[in-house]
Amino acid sequence: DTHFVFFVNEDVHTGYLPRGLPEAKLEVDGQVFGAISSEGPDWVEHHRTTIIRFSKLDAAGKPIVHENTEELRLTLSHPWDRNRFINGTLEAVDSTYIWQLPLDIPAELMSRDTFTSAMLFSLSAGLLASVLTPCLIQLVLIFFATLGGLSANELVKFSEITPELRRRILWAASCFVAGYVVLFVASGAIVGYVGKEAQLFFANYTRPVGIVAGIIVVLFGLWVGIRAKTPIVCKLPGALMIQSIKGKGSLGTVFVSIAFSLGCMSCFGGAIIGTLFIYVGALGSASAGAAVMGIFAAGIAIPFTLTAIFFSRMKSVFEFIERHTSVVGAVSTAIIVAFGLFLNTATFHKLSDFVYPYFGLT
Repeated sequence: DTHFVFFVNEDVHTGYLPRGLPEAKLEVDGQVFGAISSEGPDWVEHHRTTIIRFSKLDAAGKPIVHENTEELRLTLSHPWDRNRFINGTLEAVDSTYIWQLPLDIPAELMSRDTFTSAMLFSLSAGLLASVLTPCLIQLVLIFFATLGGLSANELVKFSEITPELRRRILWAASCFVAGYVVLFVASGAIVGYVGKEAQLFFANYTRPVGIVAGIIVVLFGLWVGIRAKTPIVCKLPGALMIQSIKGKGSLGTVFVSIAFSLGCMSCFGGAIIGTLFIYVGALGSASAGAAVMGIFAAGIAIPFTLTAIFFSRMKSVFEFIERHTSVVGAVSTAIIVAFGLFLNTATFHKLSDFVYPYFGLT
């Protein structure tokens, strides 16, 4: 009722966004107004959402928009073009956005308490579409490496293909899927509850979180190799200690999935958070955020689970793993450990950067 609020989303696949927030001005009926506040992380990789507010009242306390106003014109200025240098400094680039008035807003969207099922599904679908890029290649590869490595582990113990073996492999895959579903749902609830503060936290603490997650993933990769009797890994100092890390059941797989998914979120998490700001953070609803991210996670979990079911029923795959247990264990270990090191060294995006051009994207 008192402000115009704009959510400005910036996105780049590689590197940092320009330091500082975009400068903004709002033009109404030939008059130009400055922003009264701009909030967002000053320097961040890949994704940033800036929340910009303008007063709806002028200096005299009168509304700047009246019934005869035909449009709002927002101009943003920022050095987005990395190649536009003037005297050694990046030149700012202007970008203008226009809204025709009056805005045609459906009545149900005017209520803070309304979050319809149609909005829920369309937002979740939009999120899924926005991140189905090479950023998710990491999650796919780590899933298959885990599936293959755990299969090799179980075959070492069972020595033959049995229904119990297939059930255990499917259970391990389900635990992996459950790990990132739990993380995504929790992140949606947190963003819905704390709003813009989540982005500031994400921007400041992604690096230490990535280091911790990388250590967990590396240890898991070594454990996979040890259990699969991979000769090189089994000779490492502390191999017996690493072997005992997992404990009982598949809880370790869940934690590793959560740790690795934290790394994935360093790639596309900013885009998710930015979108949730607009639709969920503005509502201040933790339950809506959790619901949106739950459906989003299901969009990834369903094909993964179906793949695991198909995998568990392919006798030829298990026979191949049985013949080459050490090799499969070694390859799985190498893939998992490599991604753990990517997390530790902040080079998590190298793989997607390499394959991105093959998707026709820049």
